[in-house]
Amino acid sequence: METVQSQHKQVDKLVKISSEDQDFLLRFFSKLPLSIKLELEKKKKKIFHFLRESSSQIDYEILSYAAHILSIKTHYSFEKKFSTKQFQNMTLNEIKDVSMIQLKREEEKAYLSNTSKRSKLLHYWSVIKLYREKKPKALSFEKISTKLKKHYNFEISHNEISKLWRELEKEK
Repeated sequence: METVQSQHKQVDKLVKISSEDQDFLLRFFSKLPLSIKLELEKKKKKIFHFLRESSSQIDYEILSYAAHILSIKTHYSFEKKFSTKQFQNMTLNEIKDVSMIQLKREEEKAYLSNTSKRSKLLHYWSVIKLYREKKPKALSFEKISTKLKKHYNFEISHNEISKLWRELEKEK
């Protein structure tokens, strides 16, 4: 088993950025739309295989983490270049890529604004499930809706709960 110090040295050798900058990149990653996160996963795989060929003696986990950080770093650099809005220095392909990223961000923002009730409902899903599967008698969706409003100050219609229940629980 490797020491923490040797793990840090190996990561530092691969990514060549400080721990604080790595933390910053991970926070940046957490705020990205899902579609961009998935694209970064594809880039991560390519970077991982490159690192694995050049550094085969390093553990899989360290290589995977380094590839993740490097994929985020390249995307961050690209977006930082975009934020300067110096389009005269960019190629047409770069402008197209920047426009696509902006479009994905807007699509994600629109989707999330439409699903805010749903995501809040998912936050209370364990409570809903307990009420619904209560023994000896399960609570109706109407009663669950009332309890959520009373105990958690979360108002949602019983139809929304029922619709999500059918979607998530009936597939099992």
